Amino acid sequence: EPVQTTGAAALVSSAASLSGRRIGTYSVHERIGAGGMGDVYRAHDSKLHRDVALKVLAADLIGESDQQRQDHLRRFRSEAHALAALNHPNIAAIYGLEEADDVTAIVMELVDGSTLADRIAHEAVPVEEALAIAKQIAEALEAAHERGIVHRDLKPANIKLRPDGTVKVLDFGLAKAVGPAAARLRDVTLRATNSAPPATATGIVVGTAAYMSPEQAAGKAVDHRSDIWAFGCVLFEMLTGRAAFAGDTLTETLAAVMRADPEWSRVPSGVTARLRELLDRCLRKDPRQRFQAIGDARIALEEALSGSVLAAPSTRTRRERTAWIMTAVAMLGVIALAAAFYMTSRPGEAQPFRLSMPLPQGWSLALSSSRGEPTPLAVSPDGRRVAVVARQGDGPTTILIRDVGSESARPLAGTEGATSLFWSPDNRFIGFFADGKIKKADVSGGALTVLCAATAPFGGGTWGRDGTVVFSVLDKGNYRLRRVVDTGGGQPADALPDAPASGDTDDQEIRPWFLPDGRTLLYVLSGPWGQKPTVYAQRLGSPDRVKVAGTESSNVQYASGYLLFFRKATLMAQPFDAARLAVSGNPVPVAEHIQRHGLIPGYRLFSASQNGVLAYQGATDTATLAWVDRRGQTLGTIGEPAIYHAIALSHDETRVAAVIGEPRDLFIINLSNAVRMPLTVNRPGNPVWSHDDRFIDFNARPSDGGLRAFRKPSDGAGASERLLPDVKGPTVLFDRGRDDSILVGIPRDNRQDLTVVPGTGDRTPFRLASTPQDKRFGMFSPDGRWVAYVSNESGSVQHVWVAPVIRGTGAGDVKWQLSDADGGTLPQWSADGHVLFYISSSEMLTAVQLTRNGQALQPGPRTALFPIRLSQSEGGYTGLHYAVSRDGGRFLVILSSEAPVSVDVNWTDRLKR
Repeated sequence: EPVQTTGAAALVSSAASLSGRRIGTYSVHERIGAGGMGDVYRAHDSKLHRDVALKVLAADLIGESDQQRQDHLRRFRSEAHALAALNHPNIAAIYGLEEADDVTAIVMELVDGSTLADRIAHEAVPVEEALAIAKQIAEALEAAHERGIVHRDLKPANIKLRPDGTVKVLDFGLAKAVGPAAARLRDVTLRATNSAPPATATGIVVGTAAYMSPEQAAGKAVDHRSDIWAFGCVLFEMLTGRAAFAGDTLTETLAAVMRADPEWSRVPSGVTARLRELLDRCLRKDPRQRFQAIGDARIALEEALSGSVLAAPSTRTRRERTAWIMTAVAMLGVIALAAAFYMTSRPGEAQPFRLSMPLPQGWSLALSSSRGEPTPLAVSPDGRRVAVVARQGDGPTTILIRDVGSESARPLAGTEGATSLFWSPDNRFIGFFADGKIKKADVSGGALTVLCAATAPFGGGTWGRDGTVVFSVLDKGNYRLRRVVDTGGGQPADALPDAPASGDTDDQEIRPWFLPDGRTLLYVLSGPWGQKPTVYAQRLGSPDRVKVAGTESSNVQYASGYLLFFRKATLMAQPFDAARLAVSGNPVPVAEHIQRHGLIPGYRLFSASQNGVLAYQGATDTATLAWVDRRGQTLGTIGEPAIYHAIALSHDETRVAAVIGEPRDLFIINLSNAVRMPLTVNRPGNPVWSHDDRFIDFNARPSDGGLRAFRKPSDGAGASERLLPDVKGPTVLFDRGRDDSILVGIPRDNRQDLTVVPGTGDRTPFRLASTPQDKRFGMFSPDGRWVAYVSNESGSVQHVWVAPVIRGTGAGDVKWQLSDADGGTLPQWSADGHVLFYISSSEMLTAVQLTRNGQALQPGPRTALFPIRLSQSEGGYTGLHYAVSRDGGRFLVILSSEAPVSVDVNWTDRLKR
């Protein structure tokens, strides 16, 4: 329900309600709704004995750094200053800014009554009443424009009607300062989401689609004339009971804004020609042809109210009747042309738009790597909805459904633990993996259906038009495509008849995608470790597969006549004939800097519908290196923001080795003065300090293209030296012990195994454990007796394990699982070896106490410390995302905000241009 709000910089912790508390002189009562990103409460002022509205900003923001919190506070206070400048009887008044205990609140006038949207929902507003309301709206806008502030989100839901007839304009949360006011109020006009791009950035659409001006919908710069357009939309809707520009989809709505005219025939027949002219002058596509000031509209309304608003047909002059008839004929022609346009056009032929869709406050996309199940983002086939896997705080993953262009998202009940989303062809259901099963949920809120059991669904799923669901699942060490019916209760069968017996080949069948015929699959065949994947097409029931293309990405889709794939972080599109199963022409870039899934190589986040809607999450360009305490509170930052990929803290805690930039380079950063010294290039990764801090070990790709381990003096004075020259194939360096033992990952049988190269005595390398599953991210304990590593050896979930360093028979038979059932990754030891840290699948830095009893190790209680997002860097095998101080009380981390989901509407039209 629309509620009162006068801005968008407010944030409130999702953990607690303020009801019943006292803030200064205000007794807080019930929560009356959400405003922008904050909460609005009814409160009573005990000093002045009046009820007020409190819009709150809580200080205990989950997962926020001091710098980010201070930014929110600064914007919040600036918003209050700006609202104070808009002192007008038709704008909800601000009484003050209250700061007490852990709460900052804007104290506002409590406006009783319903919204204009509620009023219009019942019926069109009578003309005289509509004009009286419109006049007060115009006066409010005129006052704001005189102060240099453009509303940018005027709509019926943001207008309240008091019982005494007074109109109040609310929610200046998307307001923009222009002219001389811009310098004074530049920071108060944006929604204070540190994850969202600036609301005024070119190409980003902000506002509500049905009330956007054409220039606003196109992402261009706007001024006060956009408010004049929105004012015309509101007046038209009051008079007719219908929105001036609307469509069944966001695409159709925006296309109507850009190209269509309102249905003028719906305007009541008794409205004078002059009032029609007022509407026309507000709703002209070219802002230069509109009223140039909202005061012009106010004057016209005053004249209409003082004169004959309703001219009876018997007294109407011949000139007026003739003008009306000519206008009606012209409007019929326009309507006919608009209808012809919609009958012959496709969404992809309309103007391309880009929308930004930040998640609700406190929610974040779930990019956990410990389960290894991607696809947290899926657009419905009709392009109307976007589904994401997200979590609130450190809670379980949940599916959020959001209509494209809507301002809110809703959780889908019963989808806790969900991963790997895929839509049904009719847009009614969404499939997902959870609890070792494939399930489907009715997006309207119906009951869940279990389709079948599915362990380790690393490769995602797809839904055919005949009710066949195809998915990739781990079977005896290899990923194979299986299929099952969507009615539930069936047994999975091989999807492809020539699928080799499990274990007979290193090829992995992943990422299936049904082509439009509903019978042909597009899928990725991932070969042995280190080889680039290949895209194939194959019809269900046919043994013949067609090679389509090679790719650097494990996420490939077909949409709107294009094959979509990645080259590094850039999403590419290449024309693809779905009948001939062949690409043509040259690939062209669609979107750059797409976020990669935390630790899954080659997987980046995007999803496309079949009618020109593309959703993706952009990668955050820069981040800050910072010290935080055990609660995640920022203690201090180091140097300027940069693109950080991995960090490693020296043992004396004076320097940090950091992989920075695109392309990646390895730097040594002096923590006392933040000076960066370049150390090496060649796309380095996994920096590891020697025990005396004199050397840095790292991975790099020399001219032969393979992944190799190197060593170089940490002062930069000397050449790089190849480590382990006798080891064939790629070697992933993980750690070095105090005795100079080296821990590396070497691929075997399409899996990565951990190998120890002793630093003394018999230096013959030996495998850490004998289990066939992947083992990676190994870290020696400080005394070198144990190794913590990540493996899926207990099933489909990646867990953190600890095993003794043992050579010979029986190695790997003794081990302890340290992470809980939710899984974990990226382990690190405390300096004394009594605590192990890791990142849980809910992306919380977690500490586990360890007790040693002879040769045994006993895990103790686990403590969740603070959120740390794996998506904060490019991840992969580049290295660790955090470092632990020797005393265990501080952590060096990469701090960055999460980019919102971007939605490109009609992206194919942009390609054609």
